[in-house]
Amino acid sequence: NAYGPDAVRFYTRRKTITERWPAAGAREGTAFSFPSHQ
Repeated sequence: NAYGPDAVRFYTRRKTITERWPAAGAREGTAFSFPSHQ
């Protein structure tokens, strides 16, 4: 279920990581979001 509590938790964790470590978070976030959105 892509829109359930787990998805929200995953997104929030991603966002927090990106905010704490912008360079690492951006690299990881790009790797995670592009394949899944295509």
